[in-house]
Amino acid sequence: YKQVGVSPIHIKGGDKAKKDISDVVRKLQEGEVVCIFPEGVDTIAEPHRVSKISSFHTGFVRIALGAGVPILPVAVIGQGEKNLPRLPGFMVKPFLQDEKFEDGVQWIMYKRMMVRVGRPLDLGELYDEDITRKEINQISGKVRRIIMKLYNGEELDRFMTGEKPFDIVTDRV
Repeated sequence: YKQVGVSPIHIKGGDKAKKDISDVVRKLQEGEVVCIFPEGVDTIAEPHRVSKISSFHTGFVRIALGAGVPILPVAVIGQGEKNLPRLPGFMVKPFLQDEKFEDGVQWIMYKRMMVRVGRPLDLGELYDEDITRKEINQISGKVRRIIMKLYNGEELDRFMTGEKPFDIVTDRV
């Protein structure tokens, strides 16, 4: 992972998760750009699911709040998909240590990718607040719905171009 700048984040709690999250917050505070896939491994573990966007873990919201940075929603849309042969678990395990890959995986290759980058979602009014788990879940859910709209090409004037205003804290998605 390290050779290409990838750092897995442990999300199951404990000291390792706290350290990983602290490392990401520090990188952001130092001005680095960090890309987080809030779905974790779900999307690559189950690429044939009906919904292309799985449910989100909420750590990315905690990280953005802790670092005092906006969230930049991005939708990656694969086009021209082709199923690759199934890889057995023993071939995948050295690279992806997750129980979802124990039986192997059949990935999809795409001819082209389209990327839609949304406008930054400013959490500024929440940086100094004590945020509840419920509020973090709400923000995570809003970000997921925004990314789904970007993925589907909906309300781009609101979430991508900014022609229509949007406030992540107060507005509905």
